[in-house]
Amino acid sequence: MFRIGTGFLLLLFAFANQANAQKNFAFSSSLPPADSNEFYRIPLSAIILARCKGNMNGIRLYDNSGKEVPFIMNDQESSAMASFVPFPILSKTIQPDKKMHVVIRNTEKLVEQLMLEIQNTAADRTVNISGSPDTKQWFIIKENIPIHMGELGAKGAYNTTIDIPPVTYSYLDISFNNKDLLPANIISAGSYFYNKPGIVAYDTIGSISVTQHDSSSKRTYGTISFSEAWPFESMLLRVTGAPYFRRLVTIGDNNSGPTFTLSSAAVEWFPVNTRSTQVAFNIQNDDNPPLRLVKAAGLLRKQWLYTWLEKGKTYSLYFGDSLAGMPGYDLKYFKDLVPGDAPSLLPGSIKNNEVLVAAPPAGDGNKKWLWLAMGIGLAVLLFFTFRMTKELNKPGSAKP
Repeated sequence: MFRIGTGFLLLLFAFANQANAQKNFAFSSSLPPADSNEFYRIPLSAIILARCKGNMNGIRLYDNSGKEVPFIMNDQESSAMASFVPFPILSKTIQPDKKMHVVIRNTEKLVEQLMLEIQNTAADRTVNISGSPDTKQWFIIKENIPIHMGELGAKGAYNTTIDIPPVTYSYLDISFNNKDLLPANIISAGSYFYNKPGIVAYDTIGSISVTQHDSSSKRTYGTISFSEAWPFESMLLRVTGAPYFRRLVTIGDNNSGPTFTLSSAAVEWFPVNTRSTQVAFNIQNDDNPPLRLVKAAGLLRKQWLYTWLEKGKTYSLYFGDSLAGMPGYDLKYFKDLVPGDAPSLLPGSIKNNEVLVAAPPAGDGNKKWLWLAMGIGLAVLLFFTFRMTKELNKPGSAKP
């Protein structure tokens, strides 16, 4: 009975800790049920990104039993995945020029890099690389490329990579120079190719208001207001007041932010990393008429979660914990297995975490569930202890 009571107490502690972990997040959003057991792509809306309180680590995914679910966070730029494609070696022969020629077949449309597996050697050689559409006419691609010894591999071979101009030849010839010397032994060849879904995608979000005033120091000071603390990577400023101008503008408080050149000759997005509902700026006018900032906008990079979901389970996103650290999931080691065309699950409406909102500002109320679980567990433990003591005190019972 004592073991049962102790196990029940530990179970309550685990449940309380799980509930306490979830309620550290200010917001949550439910996902529609998964149709099958597979990888899914979960787009993070701009409002979810804005409400992560400056820390993208503060996102977690839980199933309907409260279990944390691993994921990979990606954007289009970083979701490019590399895969190695081997190229068949068609021949290794000594040609009339008395050089060793290794001919390989390009099975892809465009090649920018060759990876060669070479038998361990302690000698250096140089090679020329040529290309051909039909193995009859050959054209030089790159010459006098050094192939150094490299780091000797434990399995008797090592890999070396050669960068070449982008080519589409169906056949590639690797010819060794130094005709009086033995060539290195190329065991296999191939190239890495990247599955890149496209250019980086952004959301463009405009300001809701601009306030500004001109100072006696020949500067225009102002504040740009946004509806949320959007995590912008770049900002665009639209100004009026002169047909031709070229002024310095500082984006940030107390003249401490980055300074850029604002010009009528070009419309530019300035690389400004900011996360605030109000962004300060000042424009250096010198002796020119002041400029008026009429509109501003920011670029917010789109991001997604990739995760393995099970059919029949429901899942929810929790986010908005500025103190959460970077999660450490094994899934990051299997990134190449995640398909780029994984089906999407759109998060539902955003809900406030009611438990967190109802907690006292001092923070002690966040522990009430833990204390309640401890109290219940202690009561259960005392109950089983009392029962065990009573059994031991019965006439004829075995004494310890």
